[in-house]
Amino acid sequence: MNILFMLTPKAICAHVRAEDTVRQALERMEVTGYAALPILAKDGSYCGTLTEGDLLWAIKNLCRMDPKKMEDHSIMEISHRRDNTPVRVDTRV
Repeated sequence: MNILFMLTPKAICAHVRAEDTVRQALERMEVTGYAALPILAKDGSYCGTLTEGDLLWAIKNLCRMDPKKMEDHSIMEISHRRDNTPVRVDTRV
């Protein structure tokens, strides 16, 4: 079986952009209900996976628990505990 049958196309996949702020990422997670979202660069390439835990630690350590300070930080400042390896659409399972 080809992995393509299991993937959600990027065009309809919930994601955050590498240039998004912490606040924007938090709001995207709230709206979508997902606990983890892929981070995509402007060219659509995969930059990492952002989790709720990553955001919580960023709010505590970067923003000092002040929601207004979330606007001053990009999600790329957040260290990721884990990233997924991207695969090509023709990869076999």
